[in-house]
Amino acid sequence: MKKLNLLALLLGSVFALGACGSSGGGSGSSAQPNTGASAGQNVNEQTQAAAILAQAKQDVAAALKAAETARTTADAAVQTAAQAKTAAETAKNAALKAKTAADRAAAEKAKTDADRAAASAAKAQTDADQAAAHAKAQADKARQAAAKTDDAAVRAEAAKVQTAADAAQAAAEQTKAHRDTVTATVAQTKTAADDAIAAAAAAANTAGNTGGNNGNNNGNNSADNSGAAANPTVKAVEDELKKTFIANHKDKDKADWMAHNPINGAVLTINNQTGSVRAALPDSQEIESITINGNKVLLLARSKDSGTRARKLNGNDFPGGTVIGTGFVGSTPYHISSPDFQDFRWGVHTHDGISTVFVQGKPSSFMPKSGASAYTGKAVVGKEGDYSLVNVQVEADFDTKNVNVVMKDLPYSKFGSNNQLEFGGTIMGNTFAGTRNGIVSKGGFYGGAAASVAGVFYGAEGEKQGVNGAFGASEKKSIRKK
Repeated sequence: MKKLNLLALLLGSVFALGACGSSGGGSGSSAQPNTGASAGQNVNEQTQAAAILAQAKQDVAAALKAAETARTTADAAVQTAAQAKTAAETAKNAALKAKTAADRAAAEKAKTDADRAAASAAKAQTDADQAAAHAKAQADKARQAAAKTDDAAVRAEAAKVQTAADAAQAAAEQTKAHRDTVTATVAQTKTAADDAIAAAAAAANTAGNTGGNNGNNNGNNSADNSGAAANPTVKAVEDELKKTFIANHKDKDKADWMAHNPINGAVLTINNQTGSVRAALPDSQEIESITINGNKVLLLARSKDSGTRARKLNGNDFPGGTVIGTGFVGSTPYHISSPDFQDFRWGVHTHDGISTVFVQGKPSSFMPKSGASAYTGKAVVGKEGDYSLVNVQVEADFDTKNVNVVMKDLPYSKFGSNNQLEFGGTIMGNTFAGTRNGIVSKGGFYGGAAASVAGVFYGAEGEKQGVNGAFGASEKKSIRKK
């Protein structure tokens, strides 16, 4: 506002200078040779200069007004985006609490609130963009008009208007980051709402089958079958994982790459009651924390965790000091002082029948063009909310663009007769994705020169159906290909 007041004062000066300029023009003309032709020419030049000056003043005033409008609209967009994010988080929590048929309306309302929040943020962004564009157009007109006159005050005023218009444009651009945050939060809200609606439908179906089979010898079997989780298909999981590890690099030569900033990765949510699987980008602003189903979880954020490879979640990981749910968190550095420890986090959190496996961090800005590397690290693997920490080995062939992931000595008989998981995918940019042995996976490379690799996975078919988890590996070694 101080900047605009200063411009307004300068604008008043321009009007005053314009008046003086007109008087000075008269005195100047009297000093010219007193001939009819010269007098007429001077009068014509004065008239043109006065017209240009007047038009410049009008354009300056219009540009100032447009710049002020753009700034006001941009500020409103920031506030709207923040309010929308809060509303989306509230709706998300309401959706997760709707676990019975009677609460289905709460989940439906959560989706509606999320859609309204997104629409509000989008409209504010559009208004800011339009106002900023108008300010720039007016500033360009003022600059062009000022170029036609020798009035230094008009030129200076036009330059200041251009600066104000540029600032308005920058303010509008800043609101886009808030809008993107709202968009990600809304997507997670709708995912939670869909899970809640599915749980409500399953509860209603179970209740109906139980009531309809009273006195029937098959009643218990019917109720059990109706409550069983339905596993998603391979295509369904692949479609969900397309929402993660998003290629967002601005360089056209890196269209398949994740940018180093902002934080990128995956949040894969599994409803252990209904079997539904939903995925989204993490909405974290920092690597060391993540919000899962409305609960903030710290991710090895304390100094005592320096060098930790992986461990169970404990009270230190929650701002209130009380453990909410169960889970693991990990990051795999080369050694205790390794800077790569800061590049990514991965883990799992389970609460109220909802399991969330995740990976988040700052992707690699450079990838090897040839050769192969082997990585060792840790992983969480589980089913129906029961997870364990296991070792993982990852091999990446940068010539063939192939990634292979192996987890051995799985502790649970529920994982099938083979206590080993093996899956992989194809490298694209600094990400990889694929379906192998019925297991769908997606991940990315983090740190300098692909120093680390991490990803999430879900068994969509075969004896490993329903098995899911996340992994991270940083102990990288070059290997000779066979």
